[in-house]
Amino acid sequence: MRKSFTNQQLWELRNLIPIRMLIEEQLHVPNRMTGNVFRFQCPVCFNFHTGIMTEKNLARCFDCSMNFNTIEIVMRTQNIEFLESADFLHNLLESCRTHRGVENTTSENFNKTPCMPDAIDIIPKNAVVLNCEPEKNRKAPGGSKVNNLTCRVEKLETEIRHLKYQLSQLKKFTTEIVADMAQKERFKI
Repeated sequence: MRKSFTNQQLWELRNLIPIRMLIEEQLHVPNRMTGNVFRFQCPVCFNFHTGIMTEKNLARCFDCSMNFNTIEIVMRTQNIEFLESADFLHNLLESCRTHRGVENTTSENFNKTPCMPDAIDIIPKNAVVLNCEPEKNRKAPGGSKVNNLTCRVEKLETEIRHLKYQLSQLKKFTTEIVADMAQKERFKI
C-alpha cells in the first residue's frame, strides 16, 4: 500500500472514476432508480434518500446530510481508512488504464468502455463483491458452487459489517442520551 499520494493523484481519484459506476459496479452498494433519479443506500444512515451529481462526481445523502466523493464513499462502504481507500481507487484507475491501453484517462473516455470484469481482481480482501452471477464473479477452481458459496459468505460479511456499524452508532447515540439526561438531572432543582 502506498504511503502518500500527490495532489494530482488525489484529484484523479476523485474526478476520473465516475461515482455512479463505482457505487454500482465496484462497491455493489444497493441502489435503485426512482423515476429518472439514481438512488443508492447511504453507507451512514442506510436510507435511499440520496443522489449523485455527475457533473461534479459527488454523491449526497439528504437524510443525514453527508456528501461523498469517490474516496469517501469507498471509505464508508468498505469501512477502511483514507490511504486504503485511495490505494483501492488508484489500483482501479490503473487497471482501467491498462485494460484500455491508454496512459491519460480523462473523465470523458473513462466511462466509454467498461473495464470492470477485469478490474475485479484488484479489489482488496476486505472489500466485498456482491455480484452473484458466476460468469461475472472471480473465477474459482471449484466452479459455480464455490462462487455461490463465496458470494453468500461475502453477503453475510457485509451484513455483519453493517450491523456492527449500526450497533456502534446505537451505542454512541445511547451514550449521548444518557449524558444529556444526566446533565439535565444535575440542573434540576
